Amino acid sequence: MAHLQDKNAVILTERLHLRTIHPKDLPEIYTIRSLEPILRTSSTLTTTLEDARVWIGDMLERVGNGQAFTLVIEERHDDAETAKGDDIAEDNDKMKVIGILAAPMIPHVGFCLHTDYWGKGYATEALRAFLPYYFRQVPSAQAEGGFDFMEAQTYPDNEKSMNVLQKVGFRFVERRERAFNSPLLGFQDAIVWRFARPDSWEAA
Repeated sequence: MAHLQDKNAVILTERLHLRTIHPKDLPEIYTIRSLEPILRTSSTLTTTLEDARVWIGDMLERVGNGQAFTLVIEERHDDAETAKGDDIAEDNDKMKVIGILAAPMIPHVGFCLHTDYWGKGYATEALRAFLPYYFRQVPSAQAEGGFDFMEAQTYPDNEKSMNVLQKVGFRFVERRERAFNSPLLGFQDAIVWRFARPDSWEAA
């Protein structure tokens, strides 16, 4: 598959700034991924800074190989458009990383927010903004390795994430028994959701 995400990728919304993850995000990524509600829904545990460092490295490698998207979610400020690529070192103190939006294995997408920012509509806003970018970058199903949908999976009791997906326009596909092996909870059923490529969002 062709390269999907440029290191300078930036997506702006009214309140948010989404950009490619950077090693300097380590403290915030560790804080978010080590929260108990996030650990419950993660396929890999992040309980130490080294765990977070390894995860960031794996994601950056997949992004670099053109296999994945991995973006951090920040609250915007007036100079949001300058915080991209290698400039993140200078802008790191101006914006706070509050979440992660990733497609580590196309077409699967996942997202998480620091619990302090739940209930503000940020996850919905970020995912809705990511959709057109995703479909512009990912080839259609007519091309080798392409897809005409984005897929997300949730636990049956994860009402917050299911509400986000439904607000954005994802549709229920099926319930898969014991489809997810949680390091904390063991095998769990998964609710599968999909968002189909709109005809107007052509792939590059």
